[in-house]
Amino acid sequence: MELELASRSKFSVGTARPVGMSIEHILPISWTTHWPLPDGRSAPDDGVTGADEAMLTAIAARRAALHTLGNLTLVTVPGNSAASNSGFMEKADWLKKSLLALNLEILERPTWGKRRSKSGAGYLP
Repeated sequence: MELELASRSKFSVGTARPVGMSIEHILPISWTTHWPLPDGRSAPDDGVTGADEAMLTAIAARRAALHTLGNLTLVTVPGNSAASNSGFMEKADWLKKSLLALNLEILERPTWGKRRSKSGAGYLP
């Protein structure tokens, strides 16, 4: 919750700290169905079957970043359940409904992926 408060500026509505929030993984824990790898290929559900070296490297990078701060945000508990393992565009709808300043930067991105510059927001490989 402190991240949400820190995300607000003097121009933000001065509402109280939200209650009943849940931590949401932008890239979901079960990501293989709706989140292709950077090269466009789908990772196998088990993370190994039929995977070549490049795919194994990409899968390992995703797994390493999954529980990092750059992949986490806040939504309501019902929003978290509804967003679940959806793709980024579907999750963006739920992030928008959260009305949190913390999610505004996420919503400005057309995709959620590896950071391309030092000024980028949280990222995932």
